[in-house]
Amino acid sequence: MKQKQYKKSFKEKRDAVKALSKKRSFRVGLLVFTISMLVLDVFQTSVVSATGDEISALQQESRELGYQHERIVYDIAQHRSMLAVQERLTGMDFVAAGEREYILLSGNAVASR
Repeated sequence: MKQKQYKKSFKEKRDAVKALSKKRSFRVGLLVFTISMLVLDVFQTSVVSATGDEISALQQESRELGYQHERIVYDIAQHRSMLAVQERLTGMDFVAAGEREYILLSGNAVASR
């Protein structure tokens, strides 16, 4: 015949937990779990540290590229300045423009080729 099932009382549950905690296999399992959690924590910490190093290196590279960009903009501005253009023109053996002379035409004269 079927036995009547009853709910365990709080005292019986507490005694069952105490008995489980006294077993060697439970303690070894708890130790293995704790060690594995520690290893995973160390691994995660090293990954975060490595990521921080990469971010720091990228920030440094970004600053250096910013300095290079500013230098290039400065060089472009120097080459576009009127003084730099005039210096390059004198190196090409061009003749400087003199005073302008205007010719007065009489009547309805038109210039033609």
